[in-house]
Amino acid sequence: PGVIGIVASKLQETWYHPVVVIGIDEKGMGKGSCRSVEGFNIFEALQSCSELFTTFGGHEQAAGLSIPAEDIPQFAEKVNDYASEKGIDRLLTKTMYYDSVMGIGDVSEALAEELDQFEPYGVGNPGPVFLMEGLKPQDARKMGSDKTHLMFSLPPYRCVGFGMGAALDDGTDGQFSILCKPEINCFRDKKSVQLLLKDIKRSPFYHNQSAYNLVERIKNAPVAELPELGLTDLDREAMNLTREDLKLIYALMRQVQLKGAAVDQIVRKFETLNVFKLLIGLNILQESELIRFRLKKGVVFCEILASNGKKDIQKAPLMVKLRTYLDYE
Repeated sequence: PGVIGIVASKLQETWYHPVVVIGIDEKGMGKGSCRSVEGFNIFEALQSCSELFTTFGGHEQAAGLSIPAEDIPQFAEKVNDYASEKGIDRLLTKTMYYDSVMGIGDVSEALAEELDQFEPYGVGNPGPVFLMEGLKPQDARKMGSDKTHLMFSLPPYRCVGFGMGAALDDGTDGQFSILCKPEINCFRDKKSVQLLLKDIKRSPFYHNQSAYNLVERIKNAPVAELPELGLTDLDREAMNLTREDLKLIYALMRQVQLKGAAVDQIVRKFETLNVFKLLIGLNILQESELIRFRLKKGVVFCEILASNGKKDIQKAPLMVKLRTYLDYE
């Protein structure tokens, strides 16, 4: 029972779900600590099961309870039913907030020293956080005795992410976005500027499953609903499938055909392509009856179809839909 609060907080941070951790003493009494996510009132959830508790109390984001051990299964069932009724699934994606967007050229020792004037940081003053996009980490490695921390370079600066060692397990191909805070690092009496990472996210256009999901959303969404997906300038650049891209993809498929080729290897070999462009290009070529393709565990297999006359790929329905999406302001 002495560590249930720490454990509950760690589980909530790791999985971003509401959490109840209960420690049972030698008398069979359970003492529980609860942590929640934004938008889900854990105190009200406990109120819905209040007849099971000896005592309980707290607020929207954190609470505590006492419960006989034999009543824990009934509590688990009731609180999970309550969460389902409240639509908990839509609240389980964590939202990270930032104050401004900046590039590597905006980082400086003077900026880091200015930001220090906002200290002390805490719950009511979390400190400034900046978004940086379109990055390619260099010399990425895990650090620490248990290899749970992350370090990489965005020349001329070093980036450090505590507890983020698994973030680049899938490699460093493509582009990344980070949330960070520039800070002064002092080591052996030498001052330098480093970026303290708050979060890191691979661009969905370079991630196989994310790119596939986005292509499917565009294929299945009515044209009128496409703008609701939202775009940044970097998104438009990454999604802008050109005639040259389509020619390249078609030429590659003539080489690949039924022997197959890994999506990651194709994208790594040609800098003008990303996973999204490759996948939506394949769909457009198939829609235009130039190829027939299938994906299996990240490998694309293709059959070149006999062409009956010239095809205007730019008029393919999916290409028109993509253009509509990219041109929306």
